Amino acid sequence: ANGTDAMAVYNGTSQSFFMGLPSPTQNIYMTLRSKIGEAWQSSGAKLYKIQPNSTNVVSTSLVKSTFTNYPPSFPSYYLPNNSISTEIGPFHIEQCLAGPPGSPGICQPVDYSIVAWCTLNVQKVEGAYYDIFAENIRQIEGPDFALSFSIPTNTQPGFNTILSCVVGGQTTTSVGQVNIYDASPNITYIEQFDPDFPDGPFKVSVYGSNFGNKRNGLTACATNTNPCNQTSDLTVCLPGNSQDPFNGVNLTCPGARWTDTQIDAYMIPANSNVVGVYDVQITTLGVNGSAFQPGGPGGQSTSVPTAKKGSFEIAAKPVLTKIFIIHGLGDTNLSMQPIALNLTAGLDPGKFVVDADFNFPECLEIEEGGKKLAKHVRERIAAGQRVAFVTHSMGGLMVRSMLAKSLLVVPRLDGRTSKTSSCWAGNSWYTSPRCPNVAASGFCR
Repeated sequence: ANGTDAMAVYNGTSQSFFMGLPSPTQNIYMTLRSKIGEAWQSSGAKLYKIQPNSTNVVSTSLVKSTFTNYPPSFPSYYLPNNSISTEIGPFHIEQCLAGPPGSPGICQPVDYSIVAWCTLNVQKVEGAYYDIFAENIRQIEGPDFALSFSIPTNTQPGFNTILSCVVGGQTTTSVGQVNIYDASPNITYIEQFDPDFPDGPFKVSVYGSNFGNKRNGLTACATNTNPCNQTSDLTVCLPGNSQDPFNGVNLTCPGARWTDTQIDAYMIPANSNVVGVYDVQITTLGVNGSAFQPGGPGGQSTSVPTAKKGSFEIAAKPVLTKIFIIHGLGDTNLSMQPIALNLTAGLDPGKFVVDADFNFPECLEIEEGGKKLAKHVRERIAAGQRVAFVTHSMGGLMVRSMLAKSLLVVPRLDGRTSKTSSCWAGNSWYTSPRCPNVAASGFCR
């Protein structure tokens, strides 16, 4: 005591003992030694500050520390409800000893290692209160320490959350406020599903955290635009009622839903021409579903109610080419089936379709054949498709006649029509001994 050995006390197997101290005594270093299994075990020396004429601790408090050289993130008494471990502090334990009669006691910080555990008493959104234990107690400097907590996403934000620590079997309550706030929503990834039919609605699933359990807003905008305003290319279909605990059912998209970690929305294209990459942005009402409550270290509003990340793509439709196979004079379409089968087997069916159904009689004039072929083609192509011809003999002449006279009018994707034309050099003619009235000549560029 006071820098010199006071005395040693041997107490046998008893768990408690008493000893007298010289007066006045202000500081005492104590080492406890125990003999276990014929071997002596020693604890490290600990410093105790003793108030003269009294050894009674009258109060123990958990208080916020004053400081000058701590990291920039301190002081912080703000915790986001995102289930991610976050450190707050600094704190220290302060003990007050009773003084002589008529004199005030002495209060001073004590070593942080006497803290057994610390808890936060928080409220779930459903209303129930419960305790969350500190995951870590870390010494910062001297008696000052920090506490780490992971606040679940269903925790109600607000001030006056009760923080307490257990010291020597006694519970201490903090001085000041600890604030739990709504964490910013976080999008981790987006999954896109194919439509049930071409150009139809398709589902987009957004995964992440802190979306809130009540539906608010989801926006689809052209990629890399800021702000992310809803595009006219798409209509976003969400659950029907933001105030319904189950978010309601929207008959337009009954599979839509909104939870704290997943949003299933349906994108409805405005028309078949919609293509491109689109970003997704969500806006949350916070964990309580009424209003987003931001917060952050130092009381700054570091959290925001929106999250924008990732994208989905509406790809351009593959252009389908329809190949028409036209037989020659004296044949039928059956004679062209081997060619049709070879083309079908060798080409990508997603890009090419083979049609070998056109048939004409032997004595049909070339110009009439071109008209008949144009009608056959128009009835078998859709908007935006390309057209190609594989011909033999008279079949080729009919195709040339059809193109030269602009008989083939094909639909375009924009709803208008286009006339096909043909250019080639030289003259062509053909006569049949059995059909002398069939002839073609004078096809020019």
